[in-house]
Amino acid sequence: MAYYHLTPARNLDSIIRRGLLPSIGAHSEAANEARAAIYLFSSIDALEDGLTNWLGDQFDDDEQLALLKVTLPEGAATVSDAGYEVACLSPIPSAHIEILCENDLELDMDCLRQKEARPAMQDECAPAVT
Repeated sequence: MAYYHLTPARNLDSIIRRGLLPSIGAHSEAANEARAAIYLFSSIDALEDGLTNWLGDQFDDDEQLALLKVTLPEGAATVSDAGYEVACLSPIPSAHIEILCENDLELDMDCLRQKEARPAMQDECAPAVT
């Protein structure tokens, strides 16, 4: 199953080298999260809902963001307190991560939905996909 993770684009170099590591980052700390985790959306729709509600307020308007598609490694420990997200308690190696978009908050959600439904469309979508 695929999950989605939104992160500032400035984190990509580290993610490519080290993967995603469970932590209590600034956003988790502000939300009073008690456990180190990697928070993943269960769908593009859940991501869009988060962006238009609480998550969009967590980033500066001019901050460049990256959207990652994540598949969990076998045996990864997860917790889900809500249907729209999964908290992964295990590291996620970079081999399990695909960069879908490097953009700002104006991510093209319809294009992403189409891309996920039909991967052959990837080259037709803007922003650029790696």
